[in-house]
Amino acid sequence: MTDTNSEDFWRPFGESQWREFAETVQASDLQLKFAVARFNGASAAAAAKIAGYAGDRDAIRRAGYQAVRTAAVVGLLDMAAVHAPAENALTDAEVDSRLARLVRSPDPLVMLKATELFDKRKARAKEAGEAPEDDGLNEFRLARDYLCQENGASTFMLFYRAMKKDLGHPANYPLLRDVFDLAQHEPFGQQIFDWCGKDLSETMRQLLNDRLADPDYQKETRIKIWKEIGVDIATADKYRLNA
Repeated sequence: MTDTNSEDFWRPFGESQWREFAETVQASDLQLKFAVARFNGASAAAAAKIAGYAGDRDAIRRAGYQAVRTAAVVGLLDMAAVHAPAENALTDAEVDSRLARLVRSPDPLVMLKATELFDKRKARAKEAGEAPEDDGLNEFRLARDYLCQENGASTFMLFYRAMKKDLGHPANYPLLRDVFDLAQHEPFGQQIFDWCGKDLSETMRQLLNDRLADPDYQKETRIKIWKEIGVDIATADKYRLNA
């Protein structure tokens, strides 16, 4: 069993930083050790055993299954993910997704910490000239970053729905054409697209169909957004962006 008292166990942040994360999300010591082991690659059952959950093999397996779904552990893993050093870093879209979940936390301390991180990320992006706040295209960049991941269209649609609630339907998608096209090539992409638009009124559904049928809808913005990462949408095989 991994020694939870060793310095190596608490990588990549060290024990004091991990415990600060745990205090923020109000995680118990068991949940903290479970999350550290899980973050560093252990399966849920292995993490439960390392953390010190008691019982036979089946009991520990059940404990791991339950622990990985608790709000404290999810929050811990999200906190760790958005602070990860370069060798463990997530993509910008993944970080934004984790932060969005933390910002919606019912715990005011977690929400405050996440909001501070979100504001700092926006400030750094603005200073670097990567995402100027005054051009109104940040959601397009977020969609683009998702679409460059494996099953990115499906992930983006679910995230957008969660973030925008009733307004997160397909007719409002940034990069609508790209999301729709890539979704057709993902295992459950079409089903997710249909589910996200299932409550559209007849008027909004017609608007969605009109936008999908219009080759010029969002065209200039699409060209600009993809060009920022060196992709020419007139010639690029978009379906290999996330390969």
